[in-house]
Amino acid sequence: MFRVKLVEQPMPTGSKDTDTLLEWLIDSLSLVRRKSETWNVNDEPSALHRMFRGALLDDPLRGWNTKELGDSCGLSQTAMHNQMIRLRESGLVSSELKGRWHIHVLRGGTMNSAVELLSVQARKILEIRL
Repeated sequence: MFRVKLVEQPMPTGSKDTDTLLEWLIDSLSLVRRKSETWNVNDEPSALHRMFRGALLDDPLRGWNTKELGDSCGLSQTAMHNQMIRLRESGLVSSELKGRWHIHVLRGGTMNSAVELLSVQARKILEIRL
């Protein structure tokens, strides 16, 4: 299933800081609920942000299981399972079943490719529905 909820957020202009851009993407795709509306550089990064930085962006095609991803960001396996469902539904991550573990990879091997694949998929669905 493909499920994306977009929230219009002003893009941090002129910033090439990976952490700032990653938090903007996470907020724009409504992948994390925040206590305040905007993320500040001084705020602690979300668990999803830590997972991307600690695993998926460092080695996107390695194939990570839920336990390894949870260890990289400090979440339990149940919380990781819920996060991975959201990421798979949004189209940023794909997974396959190997034995008893779901192995997750960043689609396209880079965040740019994953976002581009997400946008192409969303446009095609929109064309079909119109």
